[in-house]
Amino acid sequence: MRRLFRFLCVSALVASSACGDDDSKEPFRYVEPAAEQIVFTQSNLVYYGAEVSDNSDLWELILMTEDVTVDDAGFPVGPGCFMQLAFNTAPSEELDPNKLVGTYNSASSTGDFSVGTFLWGDIARIDLPTGIVEMPINSFFCELAAGSSELVPDLLNEKGFTIARNGDGTFEIRGTLVGTSYLQRNFTFRGALEAIDRSEEQRPQTTLTGDLQLDGAAHFTQMRLENDKLSFGYAGVNVFRVILAEAGVDLADRYPHSGEGRMLQLDLMVDPSASEADGVPAGEYELLRNAAGTTAFYREDLVPFRARPGIPGLFTQPAGCWYRCLRGGELTEYACVWGGYVGEDGVPADQLKWNGSVKVRRDGRKHTFEVSLTDYSERPNRITGTFEMADFELYR
Repeated sequence: MRRLFRFLCVSALVASSACGDDDSKEPFRYVEPAAEQIVFTQSNLVYYGAEVSDNSDLWELILMTEDVTVDDAGFPVGPGCFMQLAFNTAPSEELDPNKLVGTYNSASSTGDFSVGTFLWGDIARIDLPTGIVEMPINSFFCELAAGSSELVPDLLNEKGFTIARNGDGTFEIRGTLVGTSYLQRNFTFRGALEAIDRSEEQRPQTTLTGDLQLDGAAHFTQMRLENDKLSFGYAGVNVFRVILAEAGVDLADRYPHSGEGRMLQLDLMVDPSASEADGVPAGEYELLRNAAGTTAFYREDLVPFRARPGIPGLFTQPAGCWYRCLRGGELTEYACVWGGYVGEDGVPADQLKWNGSVKVRRDGRKHTFEVSLTDYSERPNRITGTFEMADFELYR
């Protein structure tokens, strides 16, 4: 579209010149303006390791111009330029600065974490146990006004950059990047890169320290049901999202929930012909097994009578199966539900058994849920319980 607009402007100017009386004037020629060269002098490098893929390591590099400072809360303060680059190197058992050397081009998609690519910039709603915040992530550029820490990001998604190592151990970075502002950013950096290792500092996806038996029949008195037709509609299945909760939890709004008590969210895959008004189809729903080393699923497994594992990192607005507990309006206990191989202590790994299912019995509007699940941890904790629900309400 920009190229077409530019052509139309040039054509109009040339036509105007042709209609004039002075044929000796030189025709207008459009000259692309030279892009500004940004020289960064400050850096901060973080190594995350295999956070998003087992086939590559993720790094995050922040570059700042000379006059940018950082306040006590860790936010950059202008005047100057601020750039963050998230990129993928070859995997390593530990932090290795030599892996940085190379050329990094735009990823082919938001799900491309292959070696030698940088991640597209985006605006994320970060779901923390304390609430949701919006912020730019991955690769982006900002110009900061004097005394300001407000980030108005240009989300980078085109062209690329190179990283070279000099004989004295310093690094030289050169690149040209374009983002959602359609401006070309030419930049350089030369200096030392001291990396912070955060490969083992990921937020835990469960607070459980042992098996959890939920006395569902005695205390869980609420059931809400919603038909999610979008998540896997392309695969020919709908998702019935079921929330079972104790009496003190306020389920009036989808998210965030409030009040006091425990709740269990179950995402159950059903045939598109199933109507949420009738309730959850009876049967056994086996928890989906993720593709090796990822949070993705194989398409051929997206069929009715499967349960969707929890998506890690979504604490107050969860997707998939999650257990949560609210006390004093705060999330005090939680577990991302994930399929796991379980067994008694000391049992060899090859003798562990797969654990993850939800059994549903239905009599009119009455439902009985029998759950046998596990949390997201290295040695999974069991989450079990039987829930007898006399009736249910729908989210519309």
